[in-house]
Amino acid sequence: DLMRSDLALASFFLVGFALLLFAVAAFSALWDRQWRSTALRAEGEVLELRGTSSPIARVRYTDAQGREHIADTTGPLNGVHAEVGERIAILYQPESPSYASHDDPVRDWIATAMFPGVGCLPLLLIVFLRRQVRRQEQRYARLRQLGYKRQVESVRTQQVQLGKVRRWAVIATWRDSLGRTQH
Repeated sequence: DLMRSDLALASFFLVGFALLLFAVAAFSALWDRQWRSTALRAEGEVLELRGTSSPIARVRYTDAQGREHIADTTGPLNGVHAEVGERIAILYQPESPSYASHDDPVRDWIATAMFPGVGCLPLLLIVFLRRQVRRQEQRYARLRQLGYKRQVESVRTQQVQLGKVRRWAVIATWRDSLGRTQH
């Protein structure tokens, strides 16, 4: 019963944590989708690449009013293989033209797939914990089935060395069929 109540308590906290992660990831995806829906698209020329595996680019682009701007991308160019001098599609907000983001359609799919995945990840621990409780219940059932029923003379607790650690154990004393004391 103690294991089941501990499992219920752990499940309660894990579900709460999963809901919190789900809400944060959903808010982040919603914020990104909102930003992208109000952003304007333009084509920018890559002036500089900073970083190696997934670089951040400095681009020059012309906005909808025909003014030229230089902007740093707000994130790495994941999946975009651009060289200095090449033109890439970018998104920018008219009120902050010095920041831009590369127009990556895969980014929408990743954000949409990520928030349920991140939210459900802690729930996998519940499956593992339930399996552990079920195995322990099977061990106790097997012990009850194979155990001997004897009249106990005394019960005491005592520290027992188990490997490198000392644990408390319940020691029962009884007499076997030949009259010898057993512990």
